[in-house]
Amino acid sequence: MAKKKSDAAKAAPKKKKATPKKPSLASLSKQMLDKGLTVPDDASVSMLEHRLAHWRSPNGYVVRLYRNPVGPLREAGMMAGKMYWLPDSDWAQMLIETKRLQIVTRSQDPPGRSIPLDVPEGWNGSN
Repeated sequence: MAKKKSDAAKAAPKKKKATPKKPSLASLSKQMLDKGLTVPDDASVSMLEHRLAHWRSPNGYVVRLYRNPVGPLREAGMMAGKMYWLPDSDWAQMLIETKRLQIVTRSQDPPGRSIPLDVPEGWNGSN
């Protein structure tokens, strides 16, 4: 004689896997502040995620272009005779290693006449 399954065993729903929570603006802001980075007033979740992924510290580089831009400097939109503020990142290090930039100083905020540049979206270190 076959035994019948109990109603509880039949109706037991399968457990769904928990979906990972998306980071909130508040949690990303806290991570930025813990790292010593300032949070801009017009910050979005994607902007903060991008900065957390690429910026190392709040002290950026104020640089001046020696010669005409080539390669990655041209892609960054740099022009000779202007001062730029670059965040402390692998991207900035790559630009500095071209030996076409003179480091003027390091500062947390871009000085008045310098043009702030950010790590380009989609940059992963190999472009």
